Amino acid sequence: NNDVLPPEGQTSTSSRSQGSSNIALGLIGGSFVTIMALTTPFVTMQLKSSLPYMSTPRQKVEKALTFLSKRNETMLANNNLKHKDIGTTIKARH
Repeated sequence: NNDVLPPEGQTSTSSRSQGSSNIALGLIGGSFVTIMALTTPFVTMQLKSSLPYMSTPRQKVEKALTFLSKRNETMLANNNLKHKDIGTTIKARH
């Protein structure tokens, strides 16, 4: 009969390897669940949005706003110059 029990206090080789495989399966399963838990919010956010999501670094936003504010100042100054030129041209004609 091949079903010989090991002496008391000792475990058989097959039960040790089964315990090791259970530990390995537990680690793999736990890792899978952890990864899914961490990535699910980001995936669902993408599925809900009709636009692609890409975060913009704060520094880039600040640079863009600074550029636009300087550009607007320049455009306003140029418009004021144009209006002044028109005014002097009209005055010169009269």
